[in-house]
Amino acid sequence: MNRCLTAGALTAVLLAGCANANPTAPSAPGGARSNSLASHTTTKNSLDTARLYLGDGRENSITVYAPRSHKIVRKVSQGIEAPVWIAFDAGGNLYVANCGPTDCHSGTFITVYPRGSGNLSLTISAGINGPVDMVFDDSGNLYVSNEFGSTVTVYAPGKSKPLRTISSGVSQPRGLVFDRSGNLYVANRYPPSVSVYAPGGDTPIRTISTGLTEPVWVAFDRRGRLYVSNCSPYANSTVAIYSAEQDEPIGTISEGLLCAGKLVFSSNALYVDDFVANDVMVYALGGEHRLLGKISEGINQPVGMAFDSSGNLYVGNCGACGAVGRNEVTVYGPQDDRLIDKIRRGHHGVAGLAFGP
Repeated sequence: MNRCLTAGALTAVLLAGCANANPTAPSAPGGARSNSLASHTTTKNSLDTARLYLGDGRENSITVYAPRSHKIVRKVSQGIEAPVWIAFDAGGNLYVANCGPTDCHSGTFITVYPRGSGNLSLTISAGINGPVDMVFDDSGNLYVSNEFGSTVTVYAPGKSKPLRTISSGVSQPRGLVFDRSGNLYVANRYPPSVSVYAPGGDTPIRTISTGLTEPVWVAFDRRGRLYVSNCSPYANSTVAIYSAEQDEPIGTISEGLLCAGKLVFSSNALYVDDFVANDVMVYALGGEHRLLGKISEGINQPVGMAFDSSGNLYVGNCGACGAVGRNEVTVYGPQDDRLIDKIRRGHHGVAGLAFGP
């Protein structure tokens, strides 16, 4: 049975990383205030004791590793079925988006675990329909993009029923992010757009569509510029860049991209994973965002990125997206992006990664 396990880039691979990847499955796959994976953070993780959390789609679990180590601290498996995405709230509680038994079309849900624990404390299923991304606002409310439901559902802390449902302006949503003012940005697959909502709002105050072909991910850099990755089989892959309050792109990155996916920032560069090209592209943040280089060694269908506190980049590779022995996390040094480590022990199917307590 095919099971959706991790966000990727193309419609065919955004919910790739399956036990036996389904190449026709619709996609499921900045960041000022998002607490979802480090793929949304604009700076490197500052926790010296942060542990690596790695989703395992074959074993239906989350493997937790000691800081800067291959040592397994624990496995979280209670309630998990085909994990798609991982997020932490401000209190360090772990949230896991699960595709369930039907390729994310039904029976999808979110499981919640207290900080540092593998004991299931809450299951959220009401309103969940093909979860892609999870972020939190300053009040600790959880926002979930549901691609198959074309909604963003909002949950108060500790609650399993939606506080409200955002549907106006939402169409096959993917990435989510908040700006510094608390406005929510929703990347819509088709029609391609980014809808913007005021804090607590359910109706868009802005809609960005110029320069977009099939949005995947959204993120903000330190200067408050919005970056939107696009991956479409019908147009060139790009990352479109927007300044605050402007709906026309101020720049477009395309060099070296076949299918732009997730976005992470170091202090001076943008990293873009490309599931199709089997690369992580690196671009300067200033000027014309020139291509600084690409990371290819060890990359095999990347499905997630995160920085540790020392600036090392961790890349989750799904390999054949479920083939035994071809899934690993590759680690790259902060100075020259050279491969310095591989993590293979304790997992069999990479389905997202993050650093947490």
